[in-house]
Amino acid sequence: MKRRRLETLVEVMDYLNNGQGRAVVEVMDYLNNGQGRAVVEVMDYLNNGQGRAVVEVMDYLNNGQGRAVVEVMDYLNNGQGRAVVEVMDYLNNGQGRAVVEVMDYLNNGQGRAVVEVMDYLNNGQGRAVVEVMDYLNNGQGRAVVEVMDYLNNGQGRAVVEVMDYLNNGQGRAVVEVMDYLNNGQGRAVVEVMDYLNNGQGRAVVEVMDYLNNGKVVLLWK
Repeated sequence: MKRRRLETLVEVMDYLNNGQGRAVVEVMDYLNNGQGRAVVEVMDYLNNGQGRAVVEVMDYLNNGQGRAVVEVMDYLNNGQGRAVVEVMDYLNNGQGRAVVEVMDYLNNGQGRAVVEVMDYLNNGQGRAVVEVMDYLNNGQGRAVVEVMDYLNNGQGRAVVEVMDYLNNGQGRAVVEVMDYLNNGQGRAVVEVMDYLNNGQGRAVVEVMDYLNNGKVVLLWK
């Protein structure tokens, strides 16, 4: 089927169905032997290449269940979760934050759901979630924290809870991740931890002592 005929067919089918894309998708999927990738390409064409529209249509086709959208995209990419992120990132002009916003929108704005989906795509390996988010933010670890904090309505404690959840509740892992996000600079960890503990220095000392291999750290008089 030539490209021009394909375009005409879509336009006619959409016209015959009062502009309701569902019929177009069903026809195109049938014409392409049920291969969903073609459906996405056609829908993206119908929406002038605006990927967000594709997501909205897919979400509509799946009864508004955002998780279904991810499953479909994951299926289209042979189950490779990273590919799903790359596709969503591509649809949003490479802006990683947009990917989070779309995923968050698909999950009714519940940031924790975003993490669960990403964690699911990475076979439950929480560290992989951090790596993907870090990749979306050009390797800037601080940006990862800002995004997670944004998803939790700016409540820093929630960030720790999510990170701790990703690391099987092992608090020590939280410190390691935060230290990694700050390029191994323990002081940055202290600033974050002190903020998370409402400025109560005792928790900071315990963390700093761990970061310094048991060497006593005096932060204030």
